[in-house]
Amino acid sequence: MYTEIKLNKNDIFRVICDIIASRLKQKRGNIDDLPLLSEWTFSTNISKKDLAVDSLELMDLATGVNQMFHLYETGVEEYLLRKTQIGDWTEIVMKSLHRKHDAITFKTSGSTGIEKDITHQWDELLQEVRFFSNLFQYAKRVVSFVPCHHIYGFLFTVILPEILNIPVIDFRYFSIGQIVSSLNQKDLIVSIPVQWRYFNESLASGFTINVADIQGITSTAPCPVDLIQSLRKKGIFPITEIFGSSETSGIGYRQSPHSPYRLLPFLNRKSGNVDSLEKQLPSGETRIIDTVDNLQWVDHRRFKPTKRKDGSVQIGGTNVNPAYVAQKINDHPDIETCNVRMMLPGEGDRLKVFIVPKDKQISTARQSEIMQWIRTTLPSVERPAAIVFGNRLPRNDMGKLQDFQINKVS
Repeated sequence: MYTEIKLNKNDIFRVICDIIASRLKQKRGNIDDLPLLSEWTFSTNISKKDLAVDSLELMDLATGVNQMFHLYETGVEEYLLRKTQIGDWTEIVMKSLHRKHDAITFKTSGSTGIEKDITHQWDELLQEVRFFSNLFQYAKRVVSFVPCHHIYGFLFTVILPEILNIPVIDFRYFSIGQIVSSLNQKDLIVSIPVQWRYFNESLASGFTINVADIQGITSTAPCPVDLIQSLRKKGIFPITEIFGSSETSGIGYRQSPHSPYRLLPFLNRKSGNVDSLEKQLPSGETRIIDTVDNLQWVDHRRFKPTKRKDGSVQIGGTNVNPAYVAQKINDHPDIETCNVRMMLPGEGDRLKVFIVPKDKQISTARQSEIMQWIRTTLPSVERPAAIVFGNRLPRNDMGKLQDFQINKVS
């Protein structure tokens, strides 16, 4: 019943660009030598002078596009390896979606750091965004600070503008001054907490945006109450918090940071199971979905998330498992054991690690070498921002591992 909403050429182009940029960065470490993503056009050449992709990289990029848009279902995926311009790939995807447009597959990082394929039915995604379109029906433009090949960005910077029939503009490469001067009345800003924090702290405490009726959306991680309140004083209100995951898509929302989340209308709490939901599908059928977070219920429609079941925490909008990071750090030959944790609220919003070296009399120089190894070996979201050395891991009276302050050594 929702298939009348289709992706247009610019939508597909934006998604393909983000897939390419993400996968190249993952393979190369950085893409600082390439033209800015905002400078890419339909004529940007993937395999020649513009992006300088070799044959193996080309296959990887084609795989990413093929998987997300299910090109293998229509038999056009082989053309990706024959064409070299992003505009060509856009046309190939459009041709495939014209033939069949039932599902979209997103990538997500699991608790072990291994990517998982998460497939969502197109009509179910539309069902969700149609509900949110009622909340944001007065928006005149979507302003994006997020990549659109992940589910959050796809829902709110690709599908939502299509449903509302409004333009979307990518502000990721704008300076703070450019952002402030470019905001329009009734803009809807789509961002994540770490970017909201950067935007907020880049403006003086008494600064107020001189454009009315600007709203915000935030997701992927908890947004601190003080941050939302500060943004409100600067002129962004309300900020709608979306709760969900790549696995489940959206589950709930709230527009006050002091309130519990409210279930989306097509979801119901399953009787007898606090973390399972019954989903009413557009077809009229129902399906049970399991949440990736533990939920504390206020009543049958409202809840508060507590923590992820897999032990992951969110760093800059990315799920990271501290136990998996500790396993990586323990691979160093000079480390006996370690404990990786999320920083306390007053310490920051990154990981920290307590290291017990094999040599209890380890020199300062050797500590520095280990710290450098960690900083060059781990990707940025997994990299502890604070590293503490000690002779034994901090434990409580019962012998269980306990938290540690980053300015103290045991």
